[in-house]
Amino acid sequence: MTHTTSNYRRLTTTVLALACLLLSPLSFSQSLSESDVQAFIRSMQAMQPLQDKYQDVFDAEEDDADDDIDFSRLMSDGIRRMKGHPAYNEVESLVKQQGFSDIENWASIGDKVVQAWFALEMGAQSPQIQAEMNAAMAEIENNPNMSEAQKAQMRAMMQQGMSAMATGASAPEANKKAVRPYLDQLKAVMDTEE
Repeated sequence: MTHTTSNYRRLTTTVLALACLLLSPLSFSQSLSESDVQAFIRSMQAMQPLQDKYQDVFDAEEDDADDDIDFSRLMSDGIRRMKGHPAYNEVESLVKQQGFSDIENWASIGDKVVQAWFALEMGAQSPQIQAEMNAAMAEIENNPNMSEAQKAQMRAMMQQGMSAMATGASAPEANKKAVRPYLDQLKAVMDTEE
């Protein structure tokens, strides 16, 4: 039985290693170009009338969104939740007009742009933010006026913040380099979306 278990583990390890080798080029080979970033910004600017038209839908989507947000997939998750609504087809038509092959391609590029933007914004502030989060967590844990349920809720919110920081830190350098020249434009267009 030990020999069989050993062979099984070796086989599992080999299969996982091969899967990683096969999948990693697909995941990481496509870095952002400056033209990707420009096209994404143009698409967000062009999307403003749709944002206004479907504001109630987008607001309801935000309210229904899971508390456990994957900051590396903000755009993709938003598109996934929008499926089945008339706004989906209009967004897809708009992003195709902006040069994207389809809505999933747009969302994938958008995910990379937002992640790189987030990484650049957080970069210099990361140690200070981490220290503040640790201090806030200690304050929560030591607060006798908070119930365990309230503490659990606060821990979940802090975990979300830490997840956001980790996501930002994992943005590839090539993507941050592509986004850096467009930070002001990106901030402006994303502020109008909020």
